[in-house]
Amino acid sequence: MLSPDTVSFLRDLAANNNREWFKANPQRYKEDLKVPAEIFADALASEIG
Repeated sequence: MLSPDTVSFLRDLAANNNREWFKANPQRYKEDLKVPAEIFADALASEIG
């Protein structure tokens, strides 16, 4: 789940932990964190039934 893009996004978020930065980066949030996390959660759910 933690791709280099995910780690990069989380590092940037930690360095810029404010609403303005987050509002300026919704596509990164979606592509680098939300979608990969959803894919991981779906795969995990199917494995544990």
